[in-house]
Amino acid sequence: MFTESDLRKLLEFKPDHPVLSVFLNTDPAEGSADVYRLKLRSILKDIELTAEKDAIERFFDLDYDWSGRSVALFACDPEDFFEAYTFALPIQTRARVHNRPHVKPLVNLIDFYGNYGIALVDKQGIRLFSYHLGQLKEVEKYSGEQVRQTKHGGGSQSAGRRSSVGNGSQHADEIADRNMRQAAQL
Repeated sequence: MFTESDLRKLLEFKPDHPVLSVFLNTDPAEGSADVYRLKLRSILKDIELTAEKDAIERFFDLDYDWSGRSVALFACDPEDFFEAYTFALPIQTRARVHNRPHVKPLVNLIDFYGNYGIALVDKQGIRLFSYHLGQLKEVEKYSGEQVRQTKHGGGSQSAGRRSSVGNGSQHADEIADRNMRQAAQL
């Protein structure tokens, strides 16, 4: 999973040689691996960095499992630098040669899809999720005391004239409130 520390690492890399940055959309819904290999060769054909092009093509031939929806690669052979990141979100296909890694598409991804928290709360507990760059991961789960409905005697009053608000008993509401306070302390 691509993190801000990975982005920092790319930003801090200041080589004395050009860096080839490649972004390839590999969304399985839009084509097969062969289609994307052809697209890769097409965007690399005008680039003169032979060693970097070979390293990137070798990565797709031997290492890449075609499981994500896009890939970002950065190569600088004289500096022995090669980084590859897979994403669950599509990135526009492009290749750039520059004196530093081209990270603007990754910054945009982090701005739009980076680090969201989701809390799923009910009367019994809470489940916390992290959503980062198209990947949803459960982070923590907390269950409090189970809220059980208790029957009270009576029933002589007509419906709608009861004094309690809501459909739970006071004890059930207290347990739910306590569970919510404990979940908030996480």
